[in-house]
Formats: sequence, structure tokens, C-alpha cells
Amino acid sequence: MIRTYSLSSSPMPSGVSWLVNALLELDIRCDHGLDSEQWRMTPDHCFYLSENERIILKWHLPVLHEKHGFRFRDDVRVVWEHRLDFALRDDPIILFVRDPRDVVLSEYRRNYEDQLPLEEFLQLPLTWKYHVPGCFYLPAPETWAYFHLFWMAVRDIIPVHVVRFEDTRIDPERELRRVLGILGVSRSSEEVLRAVQSSSFDRAKEAMKRQMSETGQDNKSVGKGKVGDWKDVFDSSHLSSFSGPVHPIAVELGYERPGQPWRELSDVRPLLPAGIDRWFPMGWSVIVARLVQLLRDVNFGSDYTCAALLASALWTYRIFREDEIGSLKSWQVFQAFYSTNLRYQSVPAVARAVEYGSESFLRLAILGEVRDPADLSHYLFDPTII
Repeated sequence: MIRTYSLSSSPMPSGVSWLVNALLELDIRCDHGLDSEQWRMTPDHCFYLSENERIILKWHLPVLHEKHGFRFRDDVRVVWEHRLDFALRDDPIILFVRDPRDVVLSEYRRNYEDQLPLEEFLQLPLTWKYHVPGCFYLPAPETWAYFHLFWMAVRDIIPVHVVRFEDTRIDPERELRRVLGILGVSRSSEEVLRAVQSSSFDRAKEAMKRQMSETGQDNKSVGKGKVGDWKDVFDSSHLSSFSGPVHPIAVELGYERPGQPWRELSDVRPLLPAGIDRWFPMGWSVIVARLVQLLRDVNFGSDYTCAALLASALWTYRIFREDEIGSLKSWQVFQAFYSTNLRYQSVPAVARAVEYGSESFLRLAILGEVRDPADLSHYLFDPTII
């Protein structure tokens, strides 16, 4: 029986391809997403990547420029992507993380540097159609925070093993051996060293340049791979964008405070409707009905509290969908989203995301049940948002 592990990383550049390349060099199967058809096995048990997938991944994985067939040696596979819905399964998670300042700078250089100034990018709400669809609508720093907040919320239910990019740069052999231990496989010291040498950032750069030459396309798929690159770029005004929810997650993952100044954190005890913990196991339709009913209760909390409830419920549903919305994992995630939304309501990016999320909840949950959008006015504190 094949043992499956999920390898998740932020939808922004985190250096996770280094680990994937090293694992493939060690003949450990790595699937890009959940498409099981990407590998084709020949009668002699040699695995070949589909041509479409190969073309995409050659931008990131030097090993694909050297090897065409793989003989996977263990009953193990690693499924890797920038996704949160890996949590729908109970596979152990390897969470590959990187300093949020370097992550955000890499994202800017790769996809936005030619379009707008850094100052504007740091305030730009982002959407992630293929990674966390329908969630957040937050700028890059806060996106990093909520992505990792999610995994911190489920780690008491699903095993979550954190691997830091910075540690792979300090001692790549040690970190690769640690990952092999998590996977329950072993390789010789010589094999580990060879995999590390074949997965260097210089090799990745060469692969990118080779792919650019072969395709005629310009793709900044590989950055500098430098630890602390942000120090040469960010000033105090840039670092102020890393206040709010980024701080506690970064510290918990072993990073220094991402910057000054700091916003005062509101000492808010999340106000939850009575019995809401029993709504979740009953399914999405019950959650929707009860939250809509709650909106009619003018005695429950503030306008923002209600909006935070709706946004948090929507984001949780987008990730867990109908089948898993009643699970303990989804309940833990909902509470983490809700308490964070309340605690950082003074952060403009969070307040804007909550407003957008609550509007999206109402559109998704209610518009199909009424004849005229104007009929929604009795549900809302501000009917103009529809």
C-alpha cells in the first residue's frame, strides 16, 4: 500500500521546488497536485511524467532536464502544491515555509515588478484562483499569514511537519535527511549529498535559462534563493505592511518580528453564537440558515462581528466544501479565522477582506433564494453592499 504525504507551501515563492527536486533525485515519487494520471508506468516499472506536466515543471526542476524515466524505490508518494484543501485528507503534512518578507519580495519580483511600485503591491488584495479559490482577498503579507494560520489551526488533528527554507540553506543535507525520516525512507549519505548538489539554486537557474532558450518564453521561475534578501530592499515604510496577523505566525514559525511599527492588538474575546459548534456537523445549509437568522438579531454583536462570522464561515466552506464542512478540522479553522478577523479588525487589509468575504457569503448563500436582491435588505445592516 502506498503511503501518501502532502507537501504544502504558500502560493508565493517559497523555494519548495528545491525539496521536490531533491526527492525526485532520490527516486521518491512526487505528484504535482492530485492528478494521478501525470505519471505513466511502463511494463518494466519505469515511470514517465506526462508531456504537459513535464513542460511546466522543467521551469522549476533541474532533474527533469537530466532524467526522463524514474524508478521509484519506495511505497511512498509526496503530493505537492500550494493548497489548503490537502487537509480534506488525513495524510501527514510537510509544510514548507519561508520568511514572509522574502516570500513577498520574491512574489513582487516574479509577477508584479513591471506593473506597479512595491508600495502599491504591498497593499494590493490578491486572489488565488488555482490555490485558495474564493478565499481571503488579502495583500501578500496577510495572505502569507492566513495561509499558515490555517495549518497551525489543524496541527493537533493532522500531523504537520514544518521545514524552513532558511534551514535548508544552512544545512541542506541535514534537512533532507529529516524529511526522509518523516517519509519513513532511508538513503545513503552519498545519495543525499548527490541529491543536494543536483538541486542547488545554480542548477535551478541553469534549468530556467535552458527552458527559456528552448521555449522562447521569459519566465522568472527562479529567484536569488537568498536568505534575508529583503534587507537590501525594504525600508521601515515597507515593513509596516507586515504588522497585524503576520507577526504571531512568523514568530511561531521561528522568525524574528517582521518589522515596525506594530499595531496595537485588540484584546477581543471572540463572541460566538450559542450552539454554533453544533451547526457545523449539520452541514453547510444549516450553517447558512442559522447565520442568516442571526443577522436578524440586532442584539448579537456589532456589524463587524457579524461580517467576521460570515467571512470566516465562507472561507472555511471554500476549503472544506460540503463533504468536510462538519469535521473537527473545519471547526478549528473557522475559529482561527474568526478570532484573527476580530483581533486584527483595525488592520485595513483585514477589515476589507472581512467585508468582501461577508458580501460573498450573502451572494453565495442567499441570492439564489430570493426573487429580488432588494428583498435582502432586512438581512443586512448595510443593504447597499449587495
